[in-house]
Amino acid sequence: MKALFNKLFGRMIKTKGSLCGHETALRGTVEVFGKTLTLKNQDPPQHCLQCLADMSIRCAWCREPILVGDPITLYTPRPTYEIPDHAVYYSDNPVQLVGCLRWDCADSGASRAGFWLPSETEAGVAVVQRVLSPLEQCMMGGGTVIVNDASNVAEAVNNTTAFIKEYNEKMEIVWRKRAEELVDSMLPGE
Repeated sequence: MKALFNKLFGRMIKTKGSLCGHETALRGTVEVFGKTLTLKNQDPPQHCLQCLADMSIRCAWCREPILVGDPITLYTPRPTYEIPDHAVYYSDNPVQLVGCLRWDCADSGASRAGFWLPSETEAGVAVVQRVLSPLEQCMMGGGTVIVNDASNVAEAVNNTTAFIKEYNEKMEIVWRKRAEELVDSMLPGE
């Protein structure tokens, strides 16, 4: 009965293995940019709910909250776009701003370019974890790309790692062949 109560209403537990160290519940409500949201924490939690809320940012385009763990886009604004003060820059040259993957904001799920995740080195800070977008995988010669869940961090990281490994192996074969052709062209004819 106690386990069911804790599961339903959240038990206060000390966070472990993180830089946070605050006590937290596994589920609770927090305020993020004036909106009351219910957050569900991982078990065991790595950060308290309030620290997760404090690491949230706002989408550069629609201004809605981007929470820790959310998939993100990295779009380059048009020169006429007035960049809001709250916008988070991923890069300056070219300018790439962190945006959300909401239906009304992103072009498509193929625009998912990473995730907003806690920093592994700094307490209370979140950063972009960059992964190859499905569109980038297609453009790099990946053929058909199937994404089961655009918000699944593990799937995206594993797919990116596997894709880059396979791409590098293919490119190594191509470059070796080109190097052999170049060497052969330099050898005197027989």
